[in-house]
Amino acid sequence: MTSLVEPENNVPLYEYLYRRNRIHSYLEEDLGSGDITSEAVIPADFYAEAEVWCKGTTKGVVICGVEEACIALDICGCCTTKLVEDGAIVTNNQQVIAVKGDAKAILKAERTGLNLLMRMSGVATESRKYNVLLRKLGVNTRITATRKTSPGMRIFDKKAIAIGGGHPHRMGLYDMILIKDNHIAIVGNASDCVKIARKQAGKSRQIECEVRTEDELISVVAAGADIVMLDNFSVDNAKAALSKLRDLGLRNRVLVEISGGINESNFQEFAQLNPDFISVGSMTHSTTAVDFSMTIKS
Repeated sequence: MTSLVEPENNVPLYEYLYRRNRIHSYLEEDLGSGDITSEAVIPADFYAEAEVWCKGTTKGVVICGVEEACIALDICGCCTTKLVEDGAIVTNNQQVIAVKGDAKAILKAERTGLNLLMRMSGVATESRKYNVLLRKLGVNTRITATRKTSPGMRIFDKKAIAIGGGHPHRMGLYDMILIKDNHIAIVGNASDCVKIARKQAGKSRQIECEVRTEDELISVVAAGADIVMLDNFSVDNAKAALSKLRDLGLRNRVLVEISGGINESNFQEFAQLNPDFISVGSMTHSTTAVDFSMTIKS
């Protein structure tokens, strides 16, 4: 059937279709052999209207996943009207989608659509929270996501990070060279990893390398790393490492990411060091969902 939901502005068609196929698989997971409850109690061809609401909140919620919820409803044959766009901030009870269609179709899509809205809005809200802190501090640091996402949800989690103002970072293993501790353990040392990667990839790809000490940091910069990741550094050690780069005149040659154990309690201390990036895995692996509900209009 012809889609009732058009791709978002500036979203390539292949990405839109990839998202749509993912959502189709989520619906299949929930529906299985059929919605036996609705089949048992709801008359055939029963037309209904429904409303999707972001439930009461006193804090600013960044809405994300409206597009995805509408796709879920569209796949099931429902018509939708978006009342807010992804990225809107809601501070109280607000309706976000109006739905029309066969009652059974609406109920088929309900849970999958709401699950996407709940999770994506939670991730976007968390991303925005850290971005607000960065703006208050007046630093140039960007908040980044990690690959610590639920299987099958990465493209949606990364979109939500971006909607909240963060940097999605790499989507997967295929789009950036990032040398981590286990690569180093296999090869022998970090600088050799960088040299080998540079020889294989040339200048066509950025190379990021995780480091654990100041000496390792200097060696990978000398080897040609574009980005260094200070992994599980304390605030004091990260400060010393950045000072070392400046003292040696190397700070402008490399981007610096701080990662590992970053949370709301220590984020500002690390941010005040003004690295280029701070990655926070909890934005996706431990996000708090935003509460949404769907109500059938009587």
